Amino acid sequence: TNDVPIPSANNKTLNEIFDEGNLVVNGDFSDGTTGWVAFNSSHSVVDGNLINVGTGASDTPLSFKDVTSTLNDKWYYNSRLTILNNNATSIKVVFNNATGGNLTINTPVISQPYEFSGVVTHVNGTFIRTNFQHLYADANTSIGNQLEIDYLLATNLTSLGIDNLTQAEMDALYER
Repeated sequence: TNDVPIPSANNKTLNEIFDEGNLVVNGDFSDGTTGWVAFNSSHSVVDGNLINVGTGASDTPLSFKDVTSTLNDKWYYNSRLTILNNNATSIKVVFNNATGGNLTINTPVISQPYEFSGVVTHVNGTFIRTNFQHLYADANTSIGNQLEIDYLLATNLTSLGIDNLTQAEMDALYER
């Protein structure tokens, strides 16, 4: 169950790691778009998912979320993205103020969910910014095209005393 201590995770339980340890406020969009920023785009919540829509302001519409962090803290991120059009050349998850974890999917398949996870280390400033981007040939092509973000989870491994765990080990715990 989720309440059983896991020896490899410093005897933390799954609840402690993924529920109490998830420091993203509104990562499930239960409070609409509160705390999320649309850049070169607009966004809204539909059926519990954040939908980012290109407006033609750029070839790279995006939504982002900042999470407060202490320098050198190690974080585990997990999310799921779905492109809702045939025009995107790629989708990306990009971290600002952190090293590691960036992901690019070239020529994404429409309506196919892409699971994302990564481990990043905070190296600058007071927060880590997670950017969810969908890229197009030009700004005009982005108009009306959508990227769906199902959720964002971010667990501070350092604060939980489990920063020795790898991405693969965290993925295995998340899948339990």
